[in-house]
Amino acid sequence: MKTVKVTFLALSLFCLLGVVKAEKPKNRTVFTMKFSISSFIDADTRGLCNGLANIINDNAKFTMMRGDQLISCNKKQIVNYLEKLRGIQQNCTTSYDVIEAADKYALIKVVMKYPAFTRFNYVTMNECSDGWKITNVNSIFVK
Repeated sequence: MKTVKVTFLALSLFCLLGVVKAEKPKNRTVFTMKFSISSFIDADTRGLCNGLANIINDNAKFTMMRGDQLISCNKKQIVNYLEKLRGIQQNCTTSYDVIEAADKYALIKVVMKYPAFTRFNYVTMNECSDGWKITNVNSIFVK
């Protein structure tokens, strides 16, 4: 439980700290759904952040429940937070399932199993002009 509290505290502090300029793609690379969700999972769980800002929509919203409190972050805050964790691998196993997919919409459930709890990320993705981008992530934690 202490680990969960520390994790929540660290995430909330980093979400509220400074902002990093998000880079735009320099070329017209078109990102597939699989590439975008895999890149996001790699950044979140393995600290592999190269190109992270390119697969997140500029208006993306990230929310997480901490007890009864809802914490919200925007793209710049989450990219900044994950960049600070660059190279740090989380102590979890990760899997994902596409719950729903339509022409330009997908809802993906990402499961991150830690020794003491499980984190569920519900990731909404939309196909934009330069490929699939993350537009919303809702996170919950279960013991």
